[in-house]
Amino acid sequence: MVRFVGVLLGIVCIVYSIYELSTYSSSDPSDGVRFVYFILYGTLILLAEFRVEHLLEWFAMLKSAGGLGTFYIFVGGNALGRGGAFGYVVFGMAIFTAIFYFIMAASCKEIYYSDEELDDEMKIEWFRRDKSKSQGGGNNVV
Repeated sequence: MVRFVGVLLGIVCIVYSIYELSTYSSSDPSDGVRFVYFILYGTLILLAEFRVEHLLEWFAMLKSAGGLGTFYIFVGGNALGRGGAFGYVVFGMAIFTAIFYFIMAASCKEIYYSDEELDDEMKIEWFRRDKSKSQGGGNNVV
C-alpha cells in the first residue's frame, strides 16, 4: 500500500511538473527550474520504490528506510513551499509515506538487499519459507 502511494507520488510529481512546464509563461526563471527539480524528484522516487539496484549504488541513502523517509519529507517540504493544491497533495502523500518508512527504520535495518549482501544461510531460509508457503504451509518457518 505504501509503496503504491510512493509510486503515485512520483507519478504526480512528474506529470504535474511536465504539465506546468508546457504551460510555463512566467518571467521568473526559478519557477521553471523548480519544475525540472520536481521531475527529477519524481524520477528518483519511482526508481527507489522499484528498487533499481544501479540507483541504489549512487544514492545509498535511498537504500535504508530512514533515508527514504527523509527524502520523502524533503520532497514534501519543497512541494509545500511551492504552495497551491499540488503542494498540499504532495506534502500529505509524502508525510504519510515518510511516517511508514520511519516506523520501518525503527524495526528494520534495511529495506533492500542485493544478492551479494545476503549470505547463503539467509538465502536458504528464504527459499524454505517461500516453498512452505507455496505448499500451503502458511506462516510456518521451517
